[in-house]
Amino acid sequence: MSSNIEITMLCQFCGEEFTARTTVTKYCSHKCASSAYKRKKRDEKIQKAQNNTEVFKQVNSNNTIPNKEYLSVLDAAQLLSVERTTVYRYCVSGKIPCMKINRKIFIRRKDIEDRFDNAEPYEVTPIKKEAITEFYTIEEIEAKYNMSQSFIFNIAKEKKIPKTTLNKRAYYSKKHIDRYFKQRTYDSTISEWYSVEEIMTKFDMTKNAVYSFVSDNQIPKKQEKGKAYYSQLHIDPLLSHRIPDSSITEWYSMEDIFEKFGLKQSYVSNLIHKNPIPKIRKGNKVYLSKIHFDALVQQKEVVREYYTIEEAMAKYNITRDKLYYHVKKNNIPKKQEGRTVKIAKRELDFLFTQQPIIL
Repeated sequence: MSSNIEITMLCQFCGEEFTARTTVTKYCSHKCASSAYKRKKRDEKIQKAQNNTEVFKQVNSNNTIPNKEYLSVLDAAQLLSVERTTVYRYCVSGKIPCMKINRKIFIRRKDIEDRFDNAEPYEVTPIKKEAITEFYTIEEIEAKYNMSQSFIFNIAKEKKIPKTTLNKRAYYSKKHIDRYFKQRTYDSTISEWYSVEEIMTKFDMTKNAVYSFVSDNQIPKKQEKGKAYYSQLHIDPLLSHRIPDSSITEWYSMEDIFEKFGLKQSYVSNLIHKNPIPKIRKGNKVYLSKIHFDALVQQKEVVREYYTIEEAMAKYNITRDKLYYHVKKNNIPKKQEGRTVKIAKRELDFLFTQQPIIL
């Protein structure tokens, strides 16, 4: 029998009653523990902000700057009307001379005033503008890069491509247009492409699934007239398993497998992940080849054995109510044949003997 203790406690976050297995458990679930941690961190940030506000109020309660020869960083920040971090940055860069004793920084007031007494005249740094001498018309861009005019207009606006107007016609910087489309060039050795609609039809996928797939697998793409096309060469090997083998005529749904073999979903998913089985999709449902899955089950010997209720009660000398309690609490698989309820033998033996389950 398991030696874990069971204590009824109240969750310190939601206040609900739950059964704890240790005396130091505070929360009923991972969700409550995570929420409590986030609330604690939020409260700490709020308290820190409130403390900073109080300090700021105290510093600014007097409108006069302390008339002393040596200033702290806070005094200097108040004198210059800047943040403390700015004063620290001035000290590090040498713009304001300072002295550090232990962990305290001292700034001489005279050094700050001398900076202004000997300041050089302020000059505005001129902005160098790039001279643009070559331009495209919208029709030239459309012909060269095979893009629709609406797409070009949107890109020029989004990327802020320089343009000029002559006789009410827009001309776009050739250098900037070429630079943008150069980044979008695709491998010229790829000759066959799928549209999104063709991928959806051939491999029975939704539009969102297609976009997720091509993004996750970094499938090369090109655009023509504002429409995206994806490399057949890269897609076919990755999605070939979605095209059903015409020689396979019988298929299992996941529900069929759960009912027939009494297996959990996580176990089935792990089984077919490690042992690729032909499958097809119909809408959002997956179907697995019956002949291949049956062979795999026989090979792995995963067919369950069961106790009847009476057999389990007799073997472990427990009452019917206690047996049902353990089955429900530990999610032990069970099935019903007519009026007879049967409980998975392997999992029940593991619960009471703590012997490892061999899958």
